[in-house]
Amino acid sequence: MTVKQFTSQGLTWLKIKKYFPQPKVTQWIMDNFNSAEAFLGSSKTELTKKGWPDPLLGKFFAAKKFNENHFIAQLDSKNLRLMCIEDEHYPLLLKAIKDPPASFFYRGNIANLAHKTVSIVGGRKCSERGKSLASKISRILAESGYTVVSGLANGIDSAAHIGALENGQTTAVLGCGLDMCYPASNKHLFDRIASAGCLVSEFFWGEKPLKHHFPYRNRIISGLSSFLIVIEAGQKSGAMITANLALEQGREVLAIPGGPFDSYSKGCNQLIKDGAFLLDDIEELKHFFDVELKRKTEATNDPFVEMIKQKPRTLEELSQLMKSSSPKLLAKITELEIQKIISRDENNRFFVLS
Repeated sequence: MTVKQFTSQGLTWLKIKKYFPQPKVTQWIMDNFNSAEAFLGSSKTELTKKGWPDPLLGKFFAAKKFNENHFIAQLDSKNLRLMCIEDEHYPLLLKAIKDPPASFFYRGNIANLAHKTVSIVGGRKCSERGKSLASKISRILAESGYTVVSGLANGIDSAAHIGALENGQTTAVLGCGLDMCYPASNKHLFDRIASAGCLVSEFFWGEKPLKHHFPYRNRIISGLSSFLIVIEAGQKSGAMITANLALEQGREVLAIPGGPFDSYSKGCNQLIKDGAFLLDDIEELKHFFDVELKRKTEATNDPFVEMIKQKPRTLEELSQLMKSSSPKLLAKITELEIQKIISRDENNRFFVLS
């Protein structure tokens, strides 16, 4: 699949985007015209008949006259590519939502979004166990040919991207221009995705990560996939906004439950109450996705590890259950930690890693 850096239709949509950045205006244009060229080629009379507001006529005529060569130079200098809704390779799942972006910028391999995709989101504030789960699920999906889509945020999003990059593809959707990385602490991950995956944004170069950008970003994250997996989302979080958008878009939502007093997972628990699919075992991925699950022999054969797999446990709980002295138990734990079979969370409970 060969994709051009940009098309003439894409440049026309950029002219419109420059003067009418509001998504509602763009949606009106897509609802009333077959193409960007048809919109800019229409007369004042035709526009007025369709309900175009008189105060916007000045911007309309300015957009008609704008020279798109300015965009070509900028796309080249920023190493960006452009996709518009009229282009052949525009992602079909994204096109199907009620408010798809008329155009977006990307860096990397956009072909990854043409086939199997799964979106994974979660909280910035999360546990080590949550990050481990996100990484493990992403790696399983990526190894099976799925592209993992997320938002490059700290926490669950970053873990999902990292897991997918171990042996597969990932796409990050940003809430700012692609000439900057947000958060800045993820610059190394940003660069890895640009070279080994794909970065996507509907915002112009230079646009900062403003708070109101992220709901627009989130609709693209959910819109790019048929399935959304939510891991450790608080009740009032961007991940919950994405989950609600996915439900509005008719996409399937899977949520990993947390304990009744686990603040990190209150949003996930609420989603399950409201009808989201409960995902409480890695084996259940086979019910939704075409994946092959590989188990570590150390984790499968060790009764101690199987006990921790049931639920995270403290050293004291393990000592009582195993009827083992602390020094002997600590030696066993240290060995498993070195082998990266188990780890401990912020409450000093041990859990099984991927």
